[in-house]
Amino acid sequence: MREIKFRVWFNDQMTYAPLPNLMSMWKYADKKINPAIFMQFTGLKDKNGKEIYEGDIIRYNFKTKYDNQGFISEVFFDEQMWLTKEHSLNRINNVEVIGNIYKDKND
Repeated sequence: MREIKFRVWFNDQMTYAPLPNLMSMWKYADKKINPAIFMQFTGLKDKNGKEIYEGDIIRYNFKTKYDNQGFISEVFFDEQMWLTKEHSLNRINNVEVIGNIYKDKND
């Protein structure tokens, strides 16, 4: 069973903390000016041991019988599974987190 963890993008920075701490921080925030965005841990780590969260941008390879293609894509949750635009997160290999959609939105 995977560990249920979150991180939050708040006040232009990423914060990693236990969920009760994140919730209390969000409770006192002005949500109209600085909305907090919660991202859940996928339960997976990249090839360097870095935890993969929704909203991360990853570089990975997808092997088929005939080809080995490289992709760069965002991680998100849909239909009860973690996905990129192209593949299920459970079916890809050589994954590396290279950023996230909040810190790297202008890149």
